[in-house]
Amino acid sequence: MTNKKSTKRALLASIASLLLCFTMLIGTTYAWFTDSVTSASNVIKTGNLDIKLLMDTDVDGTYDDISDSTSPIFGEGSIAQNNNAATLWEPGKTQVAYLAIQNGGNLDLKYTVGLNVQNVSKDLYEVMEYAIVADADKDAPVTAWTSGNSVVEGTQSVSDDVALKVGETHYFALVIHMDEEAGSEYMDGQVNFDLTVLATQLNSESDAFDSDYDKDATYAFTANSAATLSAALANGGDVIIKGTITDSTLDAYSATRNVVTLFRPTQDATLSGGKIIMNNSEANWGFVVDAKNNVNVTVKDTAIEGSNNWNMHNIVEPGSKLTIENVEVSATGGNAVYVTGGGEAVLNNVTVEQDGLNAGAQPWAPTAVAASTGSTVTINSGTYVGNTYGVYIYSSGAKVTINGGTFKAPTVLKADAWGDGVVTSIVVNGGNFDGKIDTSNIGGNGVGVITINGGNFTNFSAIANAQRLVINGGTFDADPSAYAKGKVTDNGDGTWTVSGYEVSSATELVDAIAGGKVVTLTQDIDLGKIDLTDTITNDVVIDANGHKITTTESYGIEVTPGKNVTISNADVEMTKEGDYITYAAGFKIANGDYAGATIILRNCTITMANGDWAYAVNVPGSVKNLNLVIDNCTLEGAVAVQCWGDNNTITITNSELICNYTTNATYTSFCVSLQADGSTVSENNTLVIDNCEFKYSGVDNFDKEIYSVKDRGVGNTVTVTNCTYGEKVVAN
Repeated sequence: MTNKKSTKRALLASIASLLLCFTMLIGTTYAWFTDSVTSASNVIKTGNLDIKLLMDTDVDGTYDDISDSTSPIFGEGSIAQNNNAATLWEPGKTQVAYLAIQNGGNLDLKYTVGLNVQNVSKDLYEVMEYAIVADADKDAPVTAWTSGNSVVEGTQSVSDDVALKVGETHYFALVIHMDEEAGSEYMDGQVNFDLTVLATQLNSESDAFDSDYDKDATYAFTANSAATLSAALANGGDVIIKGTITDSTLDAYSATRNVVTLFRPTQDATLSGGKIIMNNSEANWGFVVDAKNNVNVTVKDTAIEGSNNWNMHNIVEPGSKLTIENVEVSATGGNAVYVTGGGEAVLNNVTVEQDGLNAGAQPWAPTAVAASTGSTVTINSGTYVGNTYGVYIYSSGAKVTINGGTFKAPTVLKADAWGDGVVTSIVVNGGNFDGKIDTSNIGGNGVGVITINGGNFTNFSAIANAQRLVINGGTFDADPSAYAKGKVTDNGDGTWTVSGYEVSSATELVDAIAGGKVVTLTQDIDLGKIDLTDTITNDVVIDANGHKITTTESYGIEVTPGKNVTISNADVEMTKEGDYITYAAGFKIANGDYAGATIILRNCTITMANGDWAYAVNVPGSVKNLNLVIDNCTLEGAVAVQCWGDNNTITITNSELICNYTTNATYTSFCVSLQADGSTVSENNTLVIDNCEFKYSGVDNFDKEIYSVKDRGVGNTVTVTNCTYGEKVVAN
């Protein structure tokens, strides 16, 4: 009994204590048990891949590092005269060099030994042989020539891949032999040998998953002479230049063009490091990159110097890409950097210094960067000084886009075009420019345009007409009004700034567009319609700047055939309902052949009043050959986008497509449609819809099947990807 009472008293005391604790906690915050662990001082370091080439020059067991030596292993002036005292060869002669490869870095590697063989005269290489003897040294010397392999011109690997762990050294002998049967026809002949050791990562270290992440690592050839450079470039792949190489050799690239140094890779390749000096006055082309068959080629961290007509001549064919990065080009001849062939080139932080008159045989004016033959060149940064021209586009449809950099020349920008249908263009988005602009040499029906969207221009003047030079933005030290499509502001300090042409009324808007201005709205406008069909002879650019355009007619904006139109940041509201007699369209494409012109709606909202015949975007049946791009828009109507025309390309991305049906109208049971009826059928159109959302906002009792996308035409191609579908809206 006593124990029971004690237990009861203890229990009551415990409960009282708990109640007291709860009371004390009222109005306070809670504390939670916490803990933390820190792994401090984590350090990430990259490894160092470093190989050394050693030679036992006196065959006494002492190996010297000859990695950076320019002296030959064999022949006159060789490293080991006592071993190779006889510099002239004869049938049956053999010479031996005792070599070693040492892993001096902190990464495991694999290597291969290569020979670069250059035939100088009498085809002497035909009777020369080589052998690699593993583990040979003074204690296990080569005592006699037994057998070997014939050499061939160019670069050849003379060993298998050899694994070399950190700290290891492999010893071997290189043996060169002249065939005993060599005849008198080889007297006074010469062949040059260069030994190259190529190393790359070994798949031994592990990453988070296995040790095979670098199993496909490739070798990079090194070159420290014109001969080794020539052999390495012929081999393709990756080439590293060590030191300065002076090249006076000639490669007859074609019947009429001589090349000093030719880089013609057959796979993705990189050339980097060092400096190349091209000093052969007989060469028309200096350093040539010949990129074809869908290869990506990079030339970086190097310097190229010469006085040829084309100092860095780049032949980049369609499908291939050339990147020139951190490269210095010093030239006195015609085109310092030239891109042709129809492919793509990108210039990052390139320095072109051109000084002196044209030294070559061809009459090309000295130019920092030139392009032709449909090539596409993008210049992102760097310094480009031309003796006559800075950036020059020849005919054949080339295009250069300049995003930044410094450019200086008497004529800093020049675009030419000859012949019907030829289009060339320079688009400037930024950078600093010193010199005049020239688009005067455009003949026939060729179209050459320089479009300036930004940048700073000094010593500005132009030899052009208003159709060839379009200035949308930038700062100039002379009045650019004759070519400006935007608003020109006199800054009062000897400079003028071009910015978007600002308008605040419907009348100003139409007048500005008719005058070819790039228009920016400054306030909401209310007008019957925007008719861009009657007097418009220029491309149209409207930035509504987020303002609303309210229209009361049967359509809001109608554009003209054959012109490029860009409308952005607009909020178009239609207050007129369409019916079966009068269709309503927020954005109507006027009838006609657009001949490949592009119309862009970007960041726009078009809202139609409810009605079965109200379309946010309408492409009528007579419209053809149009590129319509709709991006990041909200389109609401009985049909969001409707096309009756033929041979058009319509691309809709990142948009919200809202269908506000009210009845079972025949042509309005789809959000996006390629249409047809008894007399008109949309044919051969391409419709692409990606990353869009379809929504339905019609009456609740609508019971007809609703399609998000419907193709009712003939021969059309429809692709819909990454889209979502709201209630009552289903994919076709």
